[in-house]
Amino acid sequence: MILLRASKDVEGFDRFTGTIEEIGTTKSVGRKRTIDILYIKLAGLEQTLGIYHSTIRDYDKYLKELKKGDQISLLFDKDGWTTSENFNLHVRQLEKNGVVLLSKRQLDATDKKVSISLYIIGLLFALPAFWFYNKKIKNSRQIRPRR
Repeated sequence: MILLRASKDVEGFDRFTGTIEEIGTTKSVGRKRTIDILYIKLAGLEQTLGIYHSTIRDYDKYLKELKKGDQISLLFDKDGWTTSENFNLHVRQLEKNGVVLLSKRQLDATDKKVSISLYIIGLLFALPAFWFYNKKIKNSRQIRPRR
């Protein structure tokens, strides 16, 4: 899923330019943990968009650069997964006055690294299971000739 999102071309996302009505940080409660997100509400857009990074310190640069009333452009997936608080976390690019603050290319590179890492971890867990099956279970099921 992550790899598919990272390989999606710019035309596969929605672009919206609007004025910031509200911006800030909040907590989103998930099934297993609570995460800090940066949320942005734009005039004329029904969805509230969110940006998630691993630490809340990462949001400081956005909060310093973006203020209520600023005009920004976003590249996002309007059909993307939303949190229980209805924040769409599928923002792929954020621009203000032609300056890219959040880059799709950077996010795609991160998504690809995560996907490859998860694939390798999955293989590392699957290979012992295949070995065990072939050595222990499959060999014990073979029909041995009578003597």
